[in-house]
Amino acid sequence: MIGLSLGKSIALKICIVASSYPRFHGDIAGVFVRSLAEELHDLGHEIHILAPYSPLVAPQFEAEIPVTHFRFAPLKRLHRMGYAEAMINDRELKLRSYFLIPLYLLCGSLALLRLCREKSFDVINSHWVVPNTPLCLLPSRRAGIPIVTTLHGSDMYLARSSFMVSLAARVSFAKSAGITACSEEMKDGAMALGAAPDSVHVIPWGVRAGIFKAGSGVRWRHTLDISSGRPVALAAGRVVEKKGFEYLVRAAPDVLRKLPDTVFVIAGQGEQLPYLRDLTRTLGIESSFRFPGLIPWNEMPAILNMCDLFVAPSIHDSSGNVDGLPTVVLEAMAAGKPVVATRVAGLPLVVRDRVNGFLVDEKDSEQLAEAILTLILDDEMRRTMAAQSLRIAENELTWRNTALRFQNVFQQALSSKYAFRFSK
Repeated sequence: MIGLSLGKSIALKICIVASSYPRFHGDIAGVFVRSLAEELHDLGHEIHILAPYSPLVAPQFEAEIPVTHFRFAPLKRLHRMGYAEAMINDRELKLRSYFLIPLYLLCGSLALLRLCREKSFDVINSHWVVPNTPLCLLPSRRAGIPIVTTLHGSDMYLARSSFMVSLAARVSFAKSAGITACSEEMKDGAMALGAAPDSVHVIPWGVRAGIFKAGSGVRWRHTLDISSGRPVALAAGRVVEKKGFEYLVRAAPDVLRKLPDTVFVIAGQGEQLPYLRDLTRTLGIESSFRFPGLIPWNEMPAILNMCDLFVAPSIHDSSGNVDGLPTVVLEAMAAGKPVVATRVAGLPLVVRDRVNGFLVDEKDSEQLAEAILTLILDDEMRRTMAAQSLRIAENELTWRNTALRFQNVFQQALSSKYAFRFSK
């Protein structure tokens, strides 16, 4: 059970700085940031979002939570920072990003400075230590507002990728009044870059169970040409190496030898998608796979309810990059699905081995296949684990619990010795 340690709450004015935030109806970019913002708002806090401009931003999309989009390039088509557009395979900066980063930092810092003057925020919550906490440093100092930095995964990989980025992360951690991480592994990474142990708080993401357990998968079975009764194993996310989808493909032949009707669905898009398609052809299992592409967020309840089990085969990729805690796993649990996941990053915080699913070693296709087969063949076990997933999602991994823990960190930041270091 995830515990809460909460003091008496006061209403705060919080600026959330994020490099991804939903831009239009159904956009999956930064949905977890919006969910946190909405829950903090429901707790009585005043929230304002600062995010980079994107040509895909729909006018007046967000009303309840105000959003300021800052421009950082002379032409619309050059706005290619944030929203997973700055990196290749979630681990390597695209060449154009090196030219855009100085403009991003400068324009973002000026935009935040203006907002701080207008809104008199109590706390700045920076999501992704790089690039966003560095752009918060000057406004924080000028306005005397503490920063709480929230880590996600790819930012910690970038923080270790070069001396200059590592230096930026070290300075950011030193100037942050609090740091949140969605896994112990990320907490350790932050401390390795100089973060004070007592400043880092492990807080898993949350989920709204009511949204996901109500979906119907009938339409998606029809869309993907999967007849009723065929078992479905679903995986979803950006199709990049760290998601480990290759190992799910390699596990499939073992499953199909015993259960030839099984269908595997990998939903999402990314640089590794052509490779995975080719791999299914090489292994002769192409007919057992479906690749529906990017699924709009509002369609996730339906496609999750189509499957019998969810698979999260995340890995440390060839360059050491790893996920933090994929929110789609929590969404699958909220849809009442057992989960097969690897023992990496934040996954063991939510997937409890032999309770609501199975934990297996990363990059081990044999273990993946065995766990998938066990769940498909044992109806009673699958139903029991599905019920446990839903229970954990409804009772523990709620956005309310997550927001309360963030609120606690914000309150500590305001009272900590770090809070006004810039104003002295």
